[in-house]
Amino acid sequence: MNGKEVGKSEGNAPTLQFESEGDKLRVSAKVANSMNGVLSYKNGKLTGMLMSTRMMGPPFQMDVERALGQGFEAGMHVKREGGTLTLSHGNDTLEFTVAKILLVR
Repeated sequence: MNGKEVGKSEGNAPTLQFESEGDKLRVSAKVANSMNGVLSYKNGKLTGMLMSTRMMGPPFQMDVERALGQGFEAGMHVKREGGTLTLSHGNDTLEFTVAKILLVR
C-alpha cells in the first residue's frame, strides 16, 4: 500500500476475491477483518459499499481497510497489468498480486 510492502509485524497480507454476480462484482476481502460487498464497474472504477467485522488490527492493516472501504464507496480506479491488480483512490494505491483466475459459468 502506497509503496510499503507487508512486513511480518503487519500481520498476514491482505487478500481480495472477486466473483461475477450478474452485471456486478461481489468482493470479499480479508485484512484484519472480513469485508464484503457488491460493486459496480463503470468508467474504470469499482464502486459500492463494503460491510466489515469490527476487530482491531495492526496499524498497516487498518490503513488498508480504510483505503478499501473509502475507496470503493467513492469509486476506486482499477487497473490490471499482467499479474498485478492496482486499486487507487485519492492518495491511496494498493497493489495485489493475482494468484489465480477462475472462469465459472
